Amino acid sequence: MSKMCANCANRMPSGESRPRPNGHGLTSCQLDSLECLMKDGRFKKQYSLWKEKTKMKEDKKVQVNPSVEQSENLINAFDYLNEKLFDSKLPRPMLLFTRNPKILGGYFSNEKWFNTDGTKADEIALNANQLVEGDEIEIFGILIHEMTHQWQFHYGSPGRGGYHNREWADFCLTIGLKPINVKDPDAETGDAINTILVKGGRAMLALANMPETITIPFYSELMDAPSAPEEPKGPQAPEEVPVPKPKSGSRTKYTCTICGTNLWGKNGLKIMCMACDQVFTETV
Repeated sequence: MSKMCANCANRMPSGESRPRPNGHGLTSCQLDSLECLMKDGRFKKQYSLWKEKTKMKEDKKVQVNPSVEQSENLINAFDYLNEKLFDSKLPRPMLLFTRNPKILGGYFSNEKWFNTDGTKADEIALNANQLVEGDEIEIFGILIHEMTHQWQFHYGSPGRGGYHNREWADFCLTIGLKPINVKDPDAETGDAINTILVKGGRAMLALANMPETITIPFYSELMDAPSAPEEPKGPQAPEEVPVPKPKSGSRTKYTCTICGTNLWGKNGLKIMCMACDQVFTETV
């Protein structure tokens, strides 16, 4: 016949005359019932200590280190892609995230870091705007694109400034990237070039078989997202404002996609950013 706890009336297994003690010095019924525990003054101190230790363990579990987690996963992704697509020939670069909204995908910059021994390191930066949840393939595809520039710097002949030459385009095709000129979709070379994954290509297969342990732990909200215009109140329709036509002889805006420096000049200029060794691109 089962017995009951004198404090809370919780039933106990048959044959036991009192609640069972556990490793914390508290009885099972008292752990299940705070009201029961507080009625028994003998356990108040033990309960407080136990709750404090439990809270510390819980806090430790939820504590995260975003810088370490993000960096470790990005390094692991670089190492994996380096092995699958570049025969592990590329040296580890300084992997960064940029918050510059003028950089669409990312950039590669050669040997911009060094330590006290004089050892130099390249730099690859990825745009945080690409880190929206579910777009891991997109961000890893951009990483592969920048790794092709690193390959060309160490093992090929890069074009002037940010020009994507024929050697670079041909190498991209060998690993399953299709270069597309932003201004001329039929061209594979030029200053502003995007790359897409070739279906069934080496890059797509490498990403499809990437270990599940390599991921993007933290995502980013879009920067400088335009706010939605306020809806007009009442029946009045919004007034149409004519778009001014560009004046003849108006200047064109040029931007360095690495440092974000802007210049204005006549259309068709070829301008080099000497600080970044990058060709300025025309922007709207």
